[in-house]
Amino acid sequence: MQSNLLIRIVGVAPEIAFDAAKTVTLHSWVTNYLIASRTIFSSRSNGDMTGFIDGRKNPEITKANG
Repeated sequence: MQSNLLIRIVGVAPEIAFDAAKTVTLHSWVTNYLIASRTIFSSRSNGDMTGFIDGRKNPEITKANG
């Protein structure tokens, strides 16, 4: 089972957005569960993350939402 959570904070400087994302992550019970049960990674880049660590690609947006 793979669980993904995307927190997107826009309209601020990269350093502030990264600190805000860390704060939200640490105070969310969902992410605390994921941190305890899964390996995670974060990125300071605003580029698109096109796949998972194990080599699988992200699903198309229409498939992911429906």
